Amino acid sequence: MREQNIDLIGQIGIMTDYSNVDTMKMNPNRVVSKAHHYASKAKENNHQAIAFTENHNVFNWYEKKNIAEEHGLKYIHGVRINLVMSYTKDATIYNVNLYAKNYQGVLELNKVIGDSYHGREKKDTGGILPFYVVPRIDVKTLNKLTNNIVIVVCGLNNPIWQTTKANKGEEKEQWLNCFNKLNVLYGISYDNTNEIKFSNSSIFEIVPVTFKNVVFVNNVMSHNERYEELRHILNLSQNPRYEKGNANYSWRDNEQIKQGMLSYLHEKDVEIIINNTNNLINSIESFELDKSFKYPHIFEDEEKRIKELITIGVKERKINKLSRAEFKVYKDRINEELDVMREQGAIAYMLLEHHVKEEMRKRHIYPGDGRGSSSGSLIAYLLHITDVNPITEGLVFSRFMSKYRHSLADIDSDYATDERFEVQKYLLEHDVLRCASVITYGTLGLRGAIEDIGRALKYDFQILNNITKSIKTVGGVDHIPHNIKTQYKELLQYVDDVVGTITHSSRHAAAILVSDRDIYAELGYTYVKGFDYPVTCWDMSGIEQNNYVKLDILGLDNVGWIHNTVKLANIDRLHSQSTHIDYDDKSLIDDLREFGTSTIFQLESQEEATKRMLSKETREKVYKINPDITLVELISLITAVIRPGSQSILDDVLSGEYHDYGVPEINDILKDSFGHLIYQEQTISLIQYAGFDAGEADVIRRAISKKKANVINEWIPEFKLKLVNKIMDSYPEKNRDEIVDMVDKLAQVIIDSSAYSFNKAHAVAYSYISVKTAWLRKYYLLEWLTSGYIMWHNNLDKVNTLNRFAKLKGINIERARYGYSKGNHFMDKETQTIYGGTSQIKGMNAISGDELYNISQNYKFDDFLQFLIFTHDNFTVTIDNSKQLCYNILTLPVDKLKAIDKEIKLALKEERESEYQIIQGEDFTMPNSSQMLSLIRLGYFSDFGNELYLEKVYNLFKQGYNKSNKTLSSKGAKYQKLIEQCSRLDKSESLDIFEMAQYELEYLGNCTIKVEGISKAMGILTEIVVENKTYTGMMFHSLQDGITRFMKVESKAWMQLSPKVGSLIEIKEAVKKPKVVYTNGQWKTDNSQHEVWVSRMIVRRKGK
Repeated sequence: MREQNIDLIGQIGIMTDYSNVDTMKMNPNRVVSKAHHYASKAKENNHQAIAFTENHNVFNWYEKKNIAEEHGLKYIHGVRINLVMSYTKDATIYNVNLYAKNYQGVLELNKVIGDSYHGREKKDTGGILPFYVVPRIDVKTLNKLTNNIVIVVCGLNNPIWQTTKANKGEEKEQWLNCFNKLNVLYGISYDNTNEIKFSNSSIFEIVPVTFKNVVFVNNVMSHNERYEELRHILNLSQNPRYEKGNANYSWRDNEQIKQGMLSYLHEKDVEIIINNTNNLINSIESFELDKSFKYPHIFEDEEKRIKELITIGVKERKINKLSRAEFKVYKDRINEELDVMREQGAIAYMLLEHHVKEEMRKRHIYPGDGRGSSSGSLIAYLLHITDVNPITEGLVFSRFMSKYRHSLADIDSDYATDERFEVQKYLLEHDVLRCASVITYGTLGLRGAIEDIGRALKYDFQILNNITKSIKTVGGVDHIPHNIKTQYKELLQYVDDVVGTITHSSRHAAAILVSDRDIYAELGYTYVKGFDYPVTCWDMSGIEQNNYVKLDILGLDNVGWIHNTVKLANIDRLHSQSTHIDYDDKSLIDDLREFGTSTIFQLESQEEATKRMLSKETREKVYKINPDITLVELISLITAVIRPGSQSILDDVLSGEYHDYGVPEINDILKDSFGHLIYQEQTISLIQYAGFDAGEADVIRRAISKKKANVINEWIPEFKLKLVNKIMDSYPEKNRDEIVDMVDKLAQVIIDSSAYSFNKAHAVAYSYISVKTAWLRKYYLLEWLTSGYIMWHNNLDKVNTLNRFAKLKGINIERARYGYSKGNHFMDKETQTIYGGTSQIKGMNAISGDELYNISQNYKFDDFLQFLIFTHDNFTVTIDNSKQLCYNILTLPVDKLKAIDKEIKLALKEERESEYQIIQGEDFTMPNSSQMLSLIRLGYFSDFGNELYLEKVYNLFKQGYNKSNKTLSSKGAKYQKLIEQCSRLDKSESLDIFEMAQYELEYLGNCTIKVEGISKAMGILTEIVVENKTYTGMMFHSLQDGITRFMKVESKAWMQLSPKVGSLIEIKEAVKKPKVVYTNGQWKTDNSQHEVWVSRMIVRRKGK
């Protein structure tokens, strides 16, 4: 046998862990190897190309292209598709491979794969759409493929072999006819298993003896034997009945492949097949991706349009009312910004942002004041993209956009959390733009990896649970204790390799790709479960690297909180030009100092820092330095300086200590922060003052922040020299040595500040939101708290915060109550009371609560039975031209009711109008039986009586009254019997405190009970948060003040009792200890925070 001189130049059947995505309903086929593993292997084997053929997806294919090319390999765009004869529910699924011959083929293939996911967004398609359990492509679609796509019939699940194996001769002929028309290639593979040999034989039977259309396609799922073992372990974890079998899907080098094929083929045939494969690889064209900025264009003359909008904005923002000198400042800034936007091609982007926000304003959906650096743009302010005036706030445009920084414009927008999807939906349904949500890929974390591997290796659940509980997270990184690693070495030897394996896909909560191009073909698209709109196949990294435009539409609860409070208060929307709010209201400072920062945006966790900054002593110092400093600026300083790395200046800033550089221009740049460098914009201004322009200054600032040594080493000397000369030219009387020393120190401050300096544009925009929250809390407290309860009713920590502040301010908080409550929380201004809503009760919604409130306002009832009759069988009877309500009519003597029935029946028979008219009233949207019981047990109907009494009345009513009875006499008899039965009930029966607590936990998920005069040590265990060897963390609801707190119970005290949730507990011994917190990479005791440790307690009554 002569030695073979020909080698494969590439593998064309490779699957990475992206094949794991969306395959849960297929036979498990987990893959652990990643693209870079295979690319390295291909390079070792002197390959020239590589083709990834994922399991019916093209997820993140740009990443695989980059990896291939980084390794000097040609990237081939391929996919292994699920193929069916037609779209039916019971269609048999086969597999073939598709390859793009050129970039047009890439676009075509991406679109075809994306289309095959259509139907996934629907609950039940009946199998008639492409997606049914899995994505599919039918023969009709296959027939429509152009010559830009190569079809290769290969693998064990190809239709030729599967129909041969199943003796489906007729179906096999159908497939052969189809493939003959399409001029497909056939692929053989190598393995020692009999099925692979038989599959190859089924191919040899139908191809010419010359093998002219046969190529080699090994289905590769692992880059080495270890990862093949890992693959089997993960498969077993997904399906306990998984069997490994004899097949080996790991990488084979050229010699193994040739020797394998020679075991059943002649040498010349092997040469032909390898040649065919190499020819296929060589015939496929390389292509480059377009990296240009892809701003969508929605206006023909963009320059004209933006100038029109700027002119309108100048009037709307009242800039045209300024003096000539002031107006010139704005005019010059507009021209400066417009020049940069024109040069960067970003005018289209600004028009896009305006277009979206203008449409939302029409729908009364408003964003926050601004986010990020975009608040530094005057044009953004004039176009109502942001709501912060950068001129009056001293904000720098170059921080947002610069002619020296070649990157896409990017504006993030905050909307009310419950409104942001409306914004996304508008884009996703846009009639001109092509938009899609951005995909995210979930990976296996450390805990998940341990659980999956342990499950496959049949470890006991409790052991796995103990291992995962032992994991410590430090600095965002999970660590397994050394003793655990030693004890479970067999299990944990696999963990590091599988952590990070891709397992599933989802969609980014905020990002929407926006384009006027065919993004579905260029990127590929898919659908994710439960979402009705397309999702890109590229993740955020690919979109950003290839310069596609995305809009980040984020949710900020405080934006919604403000808007909802304004509605409840019936005042105009708060914005930068509102005349009814004073953003520099100094009385807000007194309010914050007296009542703290509870519920105030950004400041809630910074109460100590806020009180220090706003203290009388600090303000006196600050006003001497900068008498014009505003409340917004003071809050901006607080939020900017409370950052990791700023400890060196923190105390000085919060105390108002001034640092004087001795140069008026430098002092003026830093006056808002008392001579301390806090904002990135200040760095830009300092560099500008030295003689650089704004764009250069921002580029230098960014380089310093990224610790680029070459830039620092080149720039610092130039900056120092320019700044010294600038100062000496302006102030020749100064001592040059002293100036040199000062500039040296300032340059070091600039370098050091890069670790903590903050974006002022963002700080100011968010501080406007903070002031709004403080203003509403002070002047519209009842509305503010009510809106807060509506928003946060499912968040116990937030509810506790609201409860504490309500108590501090004398606001009464009551559970949902008939006559006072609606579906959501509702307020009573006269009594200064906030009532809970029905929507916070498990199984209920706001609709029935609103209905009950309307009934209570329009109708009055003497007792609960009247209410039940009316709401379940609403009718009136007209007697002597007077309408009588149902419960009044039904109390008439039964003989009288029979007479009325008789008259109505006779009138109907004689076809005349009766003197009695029965009129059916509206059907109310009432709670069902279980919901009614929850309302009764929670005391909602307390105005009608005690809980136990009302529950018995309701049960009697359900058993004894039937709306479907046709005659008044039968209804009256039953109603009167109910009245008599209810009269014998004990009206004093009610739930005790413990029983009420159990029902609150059952229906509300928390406790709200507050009991006057009870010991503060008495309370309800509402939740067991964490259990470990040292302590058990529990949520303890104090019956004295009605607030639920987190407490730690020492293990010994806990183990003695092992109380259940709902238990009535009396704390006997407890102490407050400083809290241990993780700061700057270390665990430290924080004396400013405390937590309660319980060492002894008694269970008075066990929870149910």
